Amino acid sequence: MGNKYLNDTEYLLSSKANAESLERAIAQDKALIPHSIISRIVNEQVTPLKAWREHLGHTQADIAAKLDITQSAYAQIEASKRPQKATKRKIADALGIGLE
Repeated sequence: MGNKYLNDTEYLLSSKANAESLERAIAQDKALIPHSIISRIVNEQVTPLKAWREHLGHTQADIAAKLDITQSAYAQIEASKRPQKATKRKIADALGIGLE
């Protein structure tokens, strides 16, 4: 499909791969992505930024204020299919989540 998120999710959904990945993540004490976020990205076609923001209970205005930009500027970034890595890192910091 060309979408990294979908390809990774398809791989993780296979039962053997899912069990092995989960075991490795737990053993390495890695943070896992909640099912609700992956489900929204895959099934509802929302962007990862929107899925995370809503999962954490923030509004666009909340995150825009933390980034010192307007809500409409944040909305454009959030709707983007491929925001720049530096932008994703700033938003992840504002949400309080790690970015690998």
